[in-house]
Formats: sequence, structure tokens, C-alpha cells
Amino acid sequence: MDLLRRFRENDRGAVAIVFAVALIPIMGLSGAAIDYTRATQAKSKLQAATDSAALAALTVKASTLSQRELAARTVFEANRPDDVMPSVTYAVGQKEAAVTATGEVSTSMLKVLQINDIGLRARAKAVRVYDGPPPCILTLNPSVASAIDMTGNTHFTGNGCVLHANSNANSAITVGGSATVSADGYCAVGTVVSGFTLSPPPENGCEVMEDPYKDLPVLASTTCDPNLKNISVQPNTSKTLGPGTYCGGLDLKGTVTFQKGLYVIKDGNLGIGSQADVTGSEVTFYFVGASTFDINGGARLELSASTEKEPFGGLLFIQDPTAPPGITKLNGNSNTVLKGAIYMPKSRVEVTGNGSFGVSSPFMPIIADTVKMSGSSVQKTDETSVNLPKPLPRSASGARLAE
Repeated sequence: MDLLRRFRENDRGAVAIVFAVALIPIMGLSGAAIDYTRATQAKSKLQAATDSAALAALTVKASTLSQRELAARTVFEANRPDDVMPSVTYAVGQKEAAVTATGEVSTSMLKVLQINDIGLRARAKAVRVYDGPPPCILTLNPSVASAIDMTGNTHFTGNGCVLHANSNANSAITVGGSATVSADGYCAVGTVVSGFTLSPPPENGCEVMEDPYKDLPVLASTTCDPNLKNISVQPNTSKTLGPGTYCGGLDLKGTVTFQKGLYVIKDGNLGIGSQADVTGSEVTFYFVGASTFDINGGARLELSASTEKEPFGGLLFIQDPTAPPGITKLNGNSNTVLKGAIYMPKSRVEVTGNGSFGVSSPFMPIIADTVKMSGSSVQKTDETSVNLPKPLPRSASGARLAE
């Protein structure tokens, strides 16, 4: 009996038993701290990888959505956590891209508590930012092929601007033959086709670029002035013309000075011959009906648009929105200086010229139904010296994270 009593009352080693029992939750807490720290670090790296991938999909210069997705995959794989093999989904479009990644981090100490892994999830959505260069050529036709046509011996330079076609056709922008073309970007709702490598690479499947002047006011009255019908200025003669509604056309082959104001051209064309010498400051030409302009090479032409913002500031040539389809011809040279935008939404604008055409024109974007370029020309979209009723739209310049 004494032996049993002594065994029961002997408490030596009790602390070791209590410690052994307490060690299990202590190890669990310590393991949780270690494993969750690893998981937090992996989660942070996984999120950074999805962020970078989503941004890469929209900022890479690519012609197809598959190329954009490839860029996202490449960037994600280069940045993902080394110890995580995640499952990743990509939803890539022209305007936005989303990347979602899920995975697990294997535990070490938490295995004691039967927790073998910690789940991870990261998601990023990027959207495009539009503050890039404005268009030096914007074509509005929604479906025609070769909406922007630069073939033959075209030599075109777009300084600080892009070429954009709203046409969804294959070959919406065509560059071929012995043409040389340089701009800050090439973008078509359909596709861009070039016989040589363009830099930067063209983009296909672009969104429609807004027509900035579709809501311009329509003139309330275009009644012909009986004193301004069938005006003709022959070679070796001079004339000063004032604002008004001109009917029957303007045939200019001599020296003409346009006074400041709005010139409405109706039932005839503005024709400027190769012998002409034509100048005008703060002028706007508004074409009604089938009227248009035809400017021949060789003429000395120096025209600048109105500096007053309303209603047509910065716009040099404007076609009435109710006009039927037509063809407008512009043949320029070193003596052709146009400071203002050309807005002919129902016309095919055909531009020819020599290598110095446009060099002296600080602002000459063309917004038209379609544009065909031949010869040599330079176009600029420096808006600092004009006062447009509405700014030109901007091209996509990058991307930002939306979530």
C-alpha cells in the first residue's frame, strides 16, 4: 500500500508532460506565423504578376488579340512566385484586359495541424488610357477597303500624329508599292496591310475613333448673294474677296486676297489654278451640297483658319454634313501653307504634292470619308496655335489598373 501511495504522490516529471502537451499548439502557432508569412509574400508577388500581365496586354504594340495575350502570359510567367504553379485565365480585348490567377502555397509547420496548403488568388484589370498623339488622318467610312490608301510613290511623314481608319474592312489602311510612310501610329478597326515593316507596329481591331466635329452647327441660311455668283479671277489680275455665300463656284487663277470671315461655297467648286496666288488669314470655307475644292499644284497658297473658337475655329475647310459623296483634290508644294483642319466627312480627299508640301504648315489634319495619298507630303497636328471648337481625339497611349 505504501508503494502505491508513494507512486501516486510522486509529481516529478509532471512539467515535462505538461510541456509536451502545450508544445502542440505552440508549434501550431509558430508554424502558422511562418507559413502565413510565406503565403503573404507569395500572394503579393502573385498580385504583382497579374498587374504586370494585364498592363502588358494593353501596352504592347500588337496587331492581334492573340499577340496581346501572349505578351500577358510572358510577363506573368516572368514575375510569378517560383514556388507557386497557379492556374491563370486571360480575358484580353482592345480596351481592357483582365488576368486572374489562383494557386496554393504548400505548408511546412502547419502540416502538424493537418493543413497542407494555403490558397491564393489574385486578379488585375487594366484599361487603356487615351492621351496619345491625335490623328493627322482620320477616315470615317465604316466599311470600305483602303480607306487610307498610301501606294505608288507616296512619301508621307506625320509629325506627332497617327493614321486611324474607322473602317472594319480587311486592308482598311493600305501601304504599298514604293511608298515610304512614317507616323507615330497606325490603327484600323479592320486591318492594316503594308508591303514593308511599319514602325511602330500597326494595330488591328481598334475601336472606332470619334468624329470630333459631327455636331458642328449647320448653317441656318445659305441663300446665294446675287453679287457673288460665278466669280472668276483670271491670270495677271488681282481681286480682294470678302465673306459671304458664293454660288456657281470660285475659279481662281490670278492673285486673290480673302478677308477675314466665313466663305460659304454653294452650287460650284472652289478651284485654285496652278498660276494662282491666294492668301487669307482667319478664314473658313464651308461647302454646301455637292460643292468641294480643287487645288492644283504650282499655286502659291497661304491660308489660315479662324482663331476664334466658335463656331468653326481652327477649321479651314468644312463640308456640310448633308452633302452627297464627292472627291476633293489637294495638290501642294513648298508654296502651299495651310494652317487649319480639313473636315470633309462625305468626301474622298486625294492629296498629292512634292517633298516640301506641308513642311511649312504647322497644323493640317485631315478628317474625311476616305483619303488617298500620292506624291510627297508632311502633315502636322500641333494644336497649340489654333483654337478648335472641340479638341481632336487622342490615340491610345498606355494603360492603367482599374482593379
